[in-house]
Amino acid sequence: MAPGGTAAPLSLRTQTGVLLVIMQGTRAHLKRTERKGAATREALMSVATDLFADQGFDGTSVEQITAGAGVNKAMISYHFGGKRRLYNEILSATFSEAHRRFHAIRESDAPADKRLRDFIQTFADLATLSPALPTMVLREALSGGLHIDAKLLPQFLEIFRLVQEIIDQGIEEGTFSAVNPYLTHVSLLGSLVFFFALKPIRSRLADGKLPTSASEVREFVRHLQTIMAHGLAPADPTPELI
Repeated sequence: MAPGGTAAPLSLRTQTGVLLVIMQGTRAHLKRTERKGAATREALMSVATDLFADQGFDGTSVEQITAGAGVNKAMISYHFGGKRRLYNEILSATFSEAHRRFHAIRESDAPADKRLRDFIQTFADLATLSPALPTMVLREALSGGLHIDAKLLPQFLEIFRLVQEIIDQGIEEGTFSAVNPYLTHVSLLGSLVFFFALKPIRSRLADGKLPTSASEVREFVRHLQTIMAHGLAPADPTPELI
């Protein structure tokens, strides 16, 4: 203690040490907060994805989502800005993964028939990884895109453009007949989305009522690849009548 009863000033080294301890503690606290925030976002998105797929956007309440995630209702507004933005964040994340997986097909120089088979397999892999995706897409289509943000619509179009590119390539190569790329896209995506969206009802009817099997996804992929290949193949010339 300094003369006169006042505390002696801390040395520069001591002050620096104290500041370092405080900064380290602050950084550690921020990291814990960030990890907790990321975990909360992930829990909200996971629970909301299942609820939106099962009940639709309008049928799912904020209370159901936050109760399932084990957090208070304010967390949806804090992390996403509301239920609709949470919904679109889920769609955006899903389509980002889809575009990442389709990138290899987009950049491939393989023949069109192989690229089409790869497209079907890649979509099936994505739907298996994210089983709520087909149901959410189907619900959104039936609602006329009522809840989807306009900024996400180009991501839907990118998938169509990829199918159109493959079809145009196949026509040019002589592998495919001159079909309408848009109608082909609707037929192809409609088959894929509907098959995976029907999984719950297929499971309920599987007990001797439907010929399902453990390998039905693999079988469906092969089936769709086959019928698309045969359906798109150029027709044989009609033989001349003698």
